[in-house]
Amino acid sequence: MKQNLDLGQHFMIDKSVLKNIIKTASLSSQDKVLEIGPGKGALTKLLEQTPIKKLICVEQDSRFEVQGEKIEFIQGNILNVIDGLTFTTVVANIPYHISEPLFQAFLRKQPKKIVVVVGIQFAKKLLEETILGTIIRELYTVKLIQEIPREAFDPAPRTKSALLHLESKKLSLMGELLISFYTSSKNKVKNYLSVGTKNKYTKKEFKILLEELPQSILEKYNYELSTEEFLQLIHFLQKTFLNK
Repeated sequence: MKQNLDLGQHFMIDKSVLKNIIKTASLSSQDKVLEIGPGKGALTKLLEQTPIKKLICVEQDSRFEVQGEKIEFIQGNILNVIDGLTFTTVVANIPYHISEPLFQAFLRKQPKKIVVVVGIQFAKKLLEETILGTIIRELYTVKLIQEIPREAFDPAPRTKSALLHLESKKLSLMGELLISFYTSSKNKVKNYLSVGTKNKYTKKEFKILLEELPQSILEKYNYELSTEEFLQLIHFLQKTFLNK
């Protein structure tokens, strides 16, 4: 059956990598696992052999369906259904073209553990001083387990891939603020700060505080900030809001 590249289908065929995904996930009987895009079920079969409580498989391609005693199979687009799902752990070889919106959804759902294969460039984005990387690392410890060659997939993607392991940290106040920032990207910065500091400052105090940030930042929407501007905003939050 031919892969649908429009859906980002690059099936994992390297058994050693599949086994390393399972080893890295270190699953227990308490885990409710979400697998995204199971396709032909190579990873699914290995997940079924672990002592997990439940396996939720979400597949958009109607040609594929996986079944099993522990499996809840959902036909649909993961981005449309994820908010209605209950899971503790993500283990998946995810479609690379939806990596960023998926991680935005993970910020909303906050699973305890995320073990995913992603494109190497996206992996670097999470590990370096980018906006998304800074937010994710405030909430999770992020480890690059291994780089994966193109030949591990059929068909081979254009670039190398990476296996990542993310383990949740205790949610801090800064973490809450950053989740709010990233999931409300269509808000202007000044409005985001107004909501975030509600009941902590008087209107007069808040107005004085905002003078520490350039007007050019305050008038931008969250998603428009450069990495440098975002880090300036983080410094502002640490200096003013978190010390209140």
